[in-house]
Amino acid sequence: MVWSAPTMAEETDKTGRDDDRASEPPTDDANARDEDDATDEADEPEAKEPPKKATKRAADVAAPAPEARSAVTVRAVTPPPPAASLGKSVTAFLFVMFLLMGGFWFLGTAESPFGKPGQPKWKVGKTETITLTLDPKDDDNLACASETAIAGKRCEFKSKTEKTAEKLDDSTMLKPYKTTADEPLLAAGVWSAPEIAKGKRPNGRFNYKCQFKVEGKITRPLVRWNVAGQWGEQEGDWFVGSVSNCTVEK
Repeated sequence: MVWSAPTMAEETDKTGRDDDRASEPPTDDANARDEDDATDEADEPEAKEPPKKATKRAADVAAPAPEARSAVTVRAVTPPPPAASLGKSVTAFLFVMFLLMGGFWFLGTAESPFGKPGQPKWKVGKTETITLTLDPKDDDNLACASETAIAGKRCEFKSKTEKTAEKLDDSTMLKPYKTTADEPLLAAGVWSAPEIAKGKRPNGRFNYKCQFKVEGKITRPLVRWNVAGQWGEQEGDWFVGSVSNCTVEK
């Protein structure tokens, strides 16, 4: 078989047919193929873009916290009482205070039945009938110490270690005693009566009834009940005086 080159007429005819096909609208099959190609392209994963740096938006930025406000406590203010009411309250308060002070004073005085036991109910310048409780050796054992002198009478000692410079006898030397009612006092002249001179006294403790002239007081005297004993500072005031008209109670 002998191949022969196409003639120009045939080439022209072929070119015309190709142009006619290109100008013809696509058929249904062509449309189907195009849709399949589009679907395939859509199914292909898109290339991931590198993450972009997040930018802060005004809405994302947290608003600053409100400043803490100090709590303010609101209290009701009570109006001050009227001047008249206040004056009455002060007067009532003072009245109660004076009443209490007077009650305490009365309870602590000798005249009060609730006073301290042993406190005498005497007054300076008066003469009281007393009964002393004595030991036969009390004239040597008993002593007091004070710098105070009353009506020419004073203690044998000025202090615990210093004797009084003045020369004293029984009528001017104060010594501590207690009555049968436990009343303390400083007295002179107790041992001057002949009936209680040495060698005539009772052998044991005895009661001695006397007239006691109250001449003053000594505050917080030092007292010694035994020549070898300790000095003791007494509380309060002790009455001071001299005794007379004494008798031994049988």
